[in-house]
Amino acid sequence: MANIGMVECCGGKAEGRDVWIETAPVGSFPADRLGFHDVRGNVWEWQADCYHENYVDAPVDGSARSDCPTPGYHVIRGGSYGDAGEFLEERFRLRGPEDQGYFTVGFRLAHSAE
Repeated sequence: MANIGMVECCGGKAEGRDVWIETAPVGSFPADRLGFHDVRGNVWEWQADCYHENYVDAPVDGSARSDCPTPGYHVIRGGSYGDAGEFLEERFRLRGPEDQGYFTVGFRLAHSAE
């Protein structure tokens, strides 16, 4: 897990293979149990999915959820280097307004290998 935040408030925790107090270089850590690299702990990441309160009627094919009950809000996931452990769990997500930014929120560009 990249740059897991300290359990007690505040800041990053440099320990073991994680020698970066803030963001770590891409590929610094092995894949998580879902096969993803560098998703948790560097910065929160914007998702293409529109934010919904729950997963009822969510696509099951991996596509983004594009029907927005409240336009302008998307899911952000992953936690940042300054967050406590519970924010870094795969299931944890936040509702992020698309017209606001923050220094611990970013995005990832992805390209299909097909």
